[in-house]
Amino acid sequence: MKLKKKSFFDEDDENLDPERRKMKEEQEAKENELYIELFYPLTRKHNKEIWEIWENTINEDAFIRKKEIKDYCEENNCDFLTALCCILFKIHYLYRCTYILDDGTIVSKYLSLCYPEFENLESFLEERYIKYLNNGNPITEEQRETYNLMIEYIKMERIKLEFDQSLELLRLVDPMRIITFQYIHFEESELKELIKDIGKERQKNADQYIRENIKIRVKRKIIDSDILFNAHTLDMYYPVSKIETEKSNIEISTNEEVNQLDNKKSNKLKKESPKVEIDIEALKLYFKPSFTAISDNSNFDTFINDLRGALPTYKSKDIATISLLIYESDKLHNSKKPSTFSKWFAAFCIMINYNNTTCYKPCKLRENMKKHSETFYYL
Repeated sequence: MKLKKKSFFDEDDENLDPERRKMKEEQEAKENELYIELFYPLTRKHNKEIWEIWENTINEDAFIRKKEIKDYCEENNCDFLTALCCILFKIHYLYRCTYILDDGTIVSKYLSLCYPEFENLESFLEERYIKYLNNGNPITEEQRETYNLMIEYIKMERIKLEFDQSLELLRLVDPMRIITFQYIHFEESELKELIKDIGKERQKNADQYIRENIKIRVKRKIIDSDILFNAHTLDMYYPVSKIETEKSNIEISTNEEVNQLDNKKSNKLKKESPKVEIDIEALKLYFKPSFTAISDNSNFDTFINDLRGALPTYKSKDIATISLLIYESDKLHNSKKPSTFSKWFAAFCIMINYNNTTCYKPCKLRENMKKHSETFYYL
């Protein structure tokens, strides 16, 4: 039997020397420190409209785009900081392509490999390949292998190069009248800097948010996992320990609520399984309305809850098995369903924020399906 290797802090307290015991106590105190949010959430409607503004102004200067968002937030009583975080979270999974129209106009657009609401990256490239490199003729079977290798190279080069583009990449996309095709780090870096600056300003003027959010508290270890997925910074949270004048007003019940919530998640967090954030809206677009319909006993809501509860402890093969259960069920839209399981599994992993690097063949997952089909019986 293979024994699990203990971490630095896994020894019993009585076996720790004074210095290591002190380090353990400091670590636990840090993880359990309470914070108050210095921001307000957005409604789904505001979230949708803010993204539409950002996408529709893609050809404008960055200053203009951010001003449009700020003006919208002021008119609709939205939190500008949360709006920026929502934009940053979404563009992380997109490609940005700048290309030339037939009339010579230069435009840009977002492309995606998994979000149905955006134009598909592979479809966009194939259309331009057929139009400009193949004289309008469909790609033949003989051409398909070479074409697929080119597409894979473009996608991998986009990730690897970050800010720049190689001469080889430019050589491939230039005949398709594409000017730039790369990862959108420049948009991300600008938004991250602005979010960081606003967060620091709110740390200096935290009274308003502290008064209004006094009962909304989270622990530091929960914040650390949430920061990975919500584009937040630590400056967006204020330590309760600093609020000297309000210590007497802190209700014991709120601490108990936080502890109850935290106890359910502590084991998962100790195993380095961060809180899973599922892109529910993107996932919902793949399913038939009969499965996602709102009702007292919604199968889709049950599915999301079961998925949230299971993902932190699931391994890559378990997630692949769930993905196969969905793919082979009758719940997916025929028009949205990817042509192969590997494409669906890649899209599914992105939508549940799971960083997967392993490919699975369906035949290798069959033996695992019975166990999971009992949990996800409604698929």
